[in-house]
Amino acid sequence: MRVSTEQIYRSNIDQLNKLNTQIAKTQEQISSGERFSQPSEDPLASGQVLKLDKELARTEQYQNNIDTTERRLDLEETTLDALNNANIRLQEIATQAGNGTLSSDDIALLASEVKELVGEIEGLVNTRDTQGEYLFSGYQGLTRAYDYNETTGQYEFQGDGGQRYIQVGPDYQVASTDSALEIFEGAEGAFQPQMTDTTDSLNPVSIDSSFFTPYVDDYTEFEEFMADNSDFQVDLTAASVGVDAALTVSYTDADGVSQTFVYTLSEVDGAVTLTPDAAQSNADEAAALLNEDGTGVVIGGLELLMNDSALTDPDTSVSLSGAHDSDNILNYANDLYQAMKNADVDSYEGKLSLQQSLASALTAIESVQEQNISARASIGARINAIDDQRTVNDEYSLYTETARSNLIDTDLTEAASQLALQKTTLEASYSSFNIITGLSLFNYLS
Repeated sequence: MRVSTEQIYRSNIDQLNKLNTQIAKTQEQISSGERFSQPSEDPLASGQVLKLDKELARTEQYQNNIDTTERRLDLEETTLDALNNANIRLQEIATQAGNGTLSSDDIALLASEVKELVGEIEGLVNTRDTQGEYLFSGYQGLTRAYDYNETTGQYEFQGDGGQRYIQVGPDYQVASTDSALEIFEGAEGAFQPQMTDTTDSLNPVSIDSSFFTPYVDDYTEFEEFMADNSDFQVDLTAASVGVDAALTVSYTDADGVSQTFVYTLSEVDGAVTLTPDAAQSNADEAAALLNEDGTGVVIGGLELLMNDSALTDPDTSVSLSGAHDSDNILNYANDLYQAMKNADVDSYEGKLSLQQSLASALTAIESVQEQNISARASIGARINAIDDQRTVNDEYSLYTETARSNLIDTDLTEAASQLALQKTTLEASYSSFNIITGLSLFNYLS
């Protein structure tokens, strides 16, 4: 077969181009650190790398979600800690105000600090996050959590009970917010007396006031008394010509025995005064239940203080029961402020009213603090959980990166050796080509 000079040239040039292409590819692998840049170079490995890239991107998003959640939970925890400090100060003030040596003016000064604390608490429960959304409004992030209702004189929750969850792992979502409905509302307050007018037994009516006012001396004792006894009834028999008005206090004790105490009512120095009915066999026991000036009956942790109307009201029957308050810290704090602002410790009734308000506030604040502790414990548990998930995500990313590296990364030692071999081969090709192109028939004949 004849081989022309042109064929020799073309064959050598093709070979040189091929070697140069191989060297260029090897150099690119070394400089980029990747074995291939086009899927066509290794379709199987390329498909696997794409899947691993998606996993890495998804895991990175989980880590970003964890950072966002942690920031929100940290802000919430800080806010709850500040609220707890405010609650502690309210507790200290309420205890201080209970000092019997303080005047009404002294208590008014303490009330001014309570007012400032109410403002501070209002600001804290309406805290916004870095995106400008209210932290405790549930799904209603653009709505203030609490607003003051001028008509009712109460702070009212404006949001909802929604709790936002965010994905922080393939199969794990964590709550990144808490609604005030869960952590502020429904704080159980003191066991308060409730009155029902049962004069018309067929139509009992819940009432706020009657011919007497019940003041709680001891909330624990009152709750226990109501739990152990039943049918607590206070009846007024109206005065008639020549006959004083009469008061009957009755209840059924734990043994099912009816206990009844009867008093006559009269006016002494402008106040309604009670005198045990001497005709009753338990008159001495009835006398022992009277307060110091005989204007009320102290029983089961309650002081039933007679109002002026007791001397003129018609026959009236009132059933007494009790139930726990349920409200939020703002209203409890505001109620304490109102009680202290208007306190009148110069009167016996004013002292009773203030002491009841202070005791009620202390009970409510204790319940609020329990809510606060529970909420912070939940936040701490979630922060610990997402920290653990962050570690899991980091380890998964490392594993995925390693798998990806095995598929696409260049083996630099192998590539460097390959490059050296390719260069040697190229140099040899150039040398042989130079020898071949130097040959000619004329040189041979000469």
